[in-house]
Amino acid sequence: MRAGTRIIVYGPGGSGKTTFANALGSIIGLAVVELDAFLHGKPNWARSTRAEYRAAVEAAIEQANGRWIVEGNDTGNDDYALGRADTIIWLRLPFRVTYPRFAWRSIRQAYTKELLWGVNRLSWKSIYGRQSLLAWGLYDWRRNRERTRERLRRRTPGTRVHIFRTQVEIDRYLAGLREVSQQAAERPRC
Repeated sequence: MRAGTRIIVYGPGGSGKTTFANALGSIIGLAVVELDAFLHGKPNWARSTRAEYRAAVEAAIEQANGRWIVEGNDTGNDDYALGRADTIIWLRLPFRVTYPRFAWRSIRQAYTKELLWGVNRLSWKSIYGRQSLLAWGLYDWRRNRERTRERLRRRTPGTRVHIFRTQVEIDRYLAGLREVSQQAAERPRC
C-alpha cells in the first residue's frame, strides 16, 4: 500500500478532508497544507487576494520540501498543486453523509464560538443569514463533484487516484497505512 509524498485531498464540506489529511500526514510524515487557512485566515473573514493566496500556498508547499498533503477544494491553486501531485484522494462520500456533518459542524462552531484558523469565528448570521453557510453547503456539494471530476481529467498522467465512497473505506485505508508504517518502524536497520 502506497500513499505518495505529494498528495491532494478533495471532497465536499463535511467529508472529513481536514481530519483525513491530518491523520494521513501523521501516519506517513507529511506536512499538511490546509487551503482554507490561507483563504479565510485574515481577521473578520477578509479574503486574501488571489495573488496573496497563491503566494502563501506556494510558499507552504515549497517549505514542505516535496513532502506535502494539500487539503481543500479551492480552484485558485489547481494548476500549481495538481501539476506536482503524485496522488489524488477524493473523499466522495454521499450527500446524506456529508451535509449533516457539515451542517452540525457549522452550527457547533457558531454555538461554541470556536476559533477558526486562529482569527475568525462563525456567527449565527453566517449560518442562517442572507448568505447562509447552510444554503452554500447544499449548492456546493454538486458543484464540488463536477469540479473534482474535471480535475481528475486534467491530472498529470501517472498520478495515482484513490476514490473513497464510504467512511469504512477511508478507515481501512488509514489502518492499512498505519500497519505498513508500523512494520517499517519495527524492521531492523542495517
